[in-house]
Amino acid sequence: MRTIATTIRRYSAEKGAYSQEYTVPVDEHEVLSVMNVLEYIYTHLDDTLAFFSHAACKQAACGKCLIKINGKPRLACKERADTDELLLEPAGKTVIRDLISK
Repeated sequence: MRTIATTIRRYSAEKGAYSQEYTVPVDEHEVLSVMNVLEYIYTHLDDTLAFFSHAACKQAACGKCLIKINGKPRLACKERADTDELLLEPAGKTVIRDLISK
């Protein structure tokens, strides 16, 4: 089993901007998207994490899951999490909460 060290630049009105780190376990041959990593964090580690996800998002059709992944704007539902470290940040100029921006 390997792990993905994930740092998320978060924002809330109460706390302001801050970074939070998570460790996500992954089976050796499992292929995950960044969206899968976010869903794991939300389900198993931190249900306060805000990010955009819905059924159509898994098809890379709407573009609302756009975030910066290791400094580059990418769709979380389409980008593979094939590295041992991820830095996830909101992509828009106006951050609403955590990874949700416009």
